[in-house]
Amino acid sequence: MSTLSICIPTRNRAHFLERHLRYIAAFKELTCEVVVSDNCSEDNTPEVVESLRGLLPNLRYVRQRQPLMAYAVHAACCALASGDYIFAIADDDFTQEAGLLRAMEIMDQQPNVAAVYGRWFRHHGIGTLEETIAAGKSGMAGRDRLEGVFGREDALKIFHEAHTMEMPVFRRSVFLNSHLPLPHLLPFDFHGMGQFMKHGSIAIIPDCVVVMSVHDQQNSRQIYADEIINSYLADFETFGAGVPEEMRRRAVVEVDVRTINKYLLSMELAREQGRFLLARQYLMRALGHGRLKDIRQRVRDFEQVYMTEMIAEALSQFYRVTRPTDTIVCEDTPECFAVAELFFKRHPETTIEVMDAEEILARAHSDLDLYFVGDPTLPDRRRQCVGLANGKIRTYYNLRSACRILD
Repeated sequence: MSTLSICIPTRNRAHFLERHLRYIAAFKELTCEVVVSDNCSEDNTPEVVESLRGLLPNLRYVRQRQPLMAYAVHAACCALASGDYIFAIADDDFTQEAGLLRAMEIMDQQPNVAAVYGRWFRHHGIGTLEETIAAGKSGMAGRDRLEGVFGREDALKIFHEAHTMEMPVFRRSVFLNSHLPLPHLLPFDFHGMGQFMKHGSIAIIPDCVVVMSVHDQQNSRQIYADEIINSYLADFETFGAGVPEEMRRRAVVEVDVRTINKYLLSMELAREQGRFLLARQYLMRALGHGRLKDIRQRVRDFEQVYMTEMIAEALSQFYRVTRPTDTIVCEDTPECFAVAELFFKRHPETTIEVMDAEEILARAHSDLDLYFVGDPTLPDRRRQCVGLANGKIRTYYNLRSACRILD
């Protein structure tokens, strides 16, 4: 009879890990090896694992010597697995027994299938997990989804139509020949799918293998972080690089489209978090991947709506790198005042003095003052009045020009 290893990386989330392990321990049919890879937790994770050994006799635990990057933790955990099949899953989710049994059954019956991709649904803490699965299957998430067995010739079709390819159940024998123990990119997404397809077919099934817990500590909420977004983009690029030569030209177009969409999603998430300059960065990166007319209009709209917010964030950067500063001296113009109001929300500890141009020219010099002015001639005029240059002064035009994306 074939065996399965469930591999769970964890870090500083002992309460989630305990919940997940107890859930697995209650499986009625599936007896499996459970591998926990502790990514240098500083909480009571070791004690939690030790306390559950009686419920999970095939529980293996290893503590990494130093923290691994986000994209490496799952593959590192799988390197310890000994089962015929492997399933890697986060510590805060709920592995579904029925879906895993179905995936194992397919691979038992079809030796050429290297990996099986089931479905997953998000649980927001309302109702039971069973209700979440039923609602997901009957709702929008249950429609228009690829299902069946697919070969390497279908790779671009899947890349084009599937939102993501995550959480496969796969053969350990294939994993040993297709994945590094510490990869430099996401191991089991589209690139991983392409790697599996070099060694056989993949199956996509309607059965649910995971219910994903939605909460504030969820790793996927950090998609706009550089490490995560760059991992996704590297996944797209390496998938495209791995397709057969005759599919390469189409792959370039598909990868560009996916990359643009990921940048735009990251832009929206960064914007929602009030990180407008980061959102600006993602728009600039999207511009580098074609479809310029569509993206340029998005950029124009963003600049028109959020220019004041970007300037306020840029002024905040200037304030942080020129400390110590006791007072922000702001020229009394509508544009500068609007920026100053947003700046104060970021730095309520600061003192802001609003003055007209003549008052700014007459103000005595202090190294603890930072000037933000609307009149582009004021920096030079003040230098002439005071008799010395002041590096802690920026004009509205300076920061607006620096924040612009398009010429």
